[in-house]
Amino acid sequence: MKELDVAIIGDIAWNQDITTSGNKVSPGGSAYYSAVGAARFSEKIGIVAKIGSDFDTALLTEKGIDIEGVRVIDGGTTCRFVITQHPDNTREFSAQRGVAGVVETEIFPDTYLSAKFIHLPTQLPEHALTWLDVLASHSHVSVDSFEEFVKEFPELTRQMFRKASLIFANETEFEIVRELGETSFDAPIVLKRGKDGASYIHGKEMIMVPAPMTEPIDTTGAGDVLAGAFLALRAQGVSIETALEQAVKTASLSVTSFGVEHIVTGKRMHTFFKEGMNL
Repeated sequence: MKELDVAIIGDIAWNQDITTSGNKVSPGGSAYYSAVGAARFSEKIGIVAKIGSDFDTALLTEKGIDIEGVRVIDGGTTCRFVITQHPDNTREFSAQRGVAGVVETEIFPDTYLSAKFIHLPTQLPEHALTWLDVLASHSHVSVDSFEEFVKEFPELTRQMFRKASLIFANETEFEIVRELGETSFDAPIVLKRGKDGASYIHGKEMIMVPAPMTEPIDTTGAGDVLAGAFLALRAQGVSIETALEQAVKTASLSVTSFGVEHIVTGKRMHTFFKEGMNL
């Protein structure tokens, strides 16, 4: 078994982000964003995804991310997302799923079962539910929601939340599920609040962390980055409050440019954190 802190299952993609600051194609997808966020704080991150031969796995390995769970489909096309972000903070989303259109649970390596956390970043709820059933014996499987999918599949999202050990969601997503009825999930919730930071809620416990002021260029994937960073830190025994503070800072840094290649990873970040330095 590999000694992983976090195993991340989801989409690796090419993202075309269209914002008021420009139009750029970058390596992305929720699994990629979460893995990059996690890799800032841990050298024990694995990723599970299907990609085409048009995606260079060196983009992962050079960041210290384990790719045993990445299946490259020769001649296949990597998932492609187009996200248009409007000035009023609304967005449009379209997808060409390519080789990622069908879940193949057999690509999950047995060596990843020892991971302290398994995370399902934003993805189609039906895909997440498939993985939650397969991984039901693991005690720490977290999920993240995506607003467009929550609006389209609210009941599937609620089922997804009920089966998770930790929930990541923004306020709008959680309110949509709340409107269906009972939302007293057993799992703790990390409520992503964008420019206002994030909150950790579990029963009567609530920890609120503000976000630093930034000039956002591209907000795509910030929540996935936050989740990956938070889980990597928690896997190493960092307190909830400190992990959330660092995760919010990491997510805030991620929005200052297109994609996430500008985020520092590896040993440099380990040094920063061990020395108690802020981002």
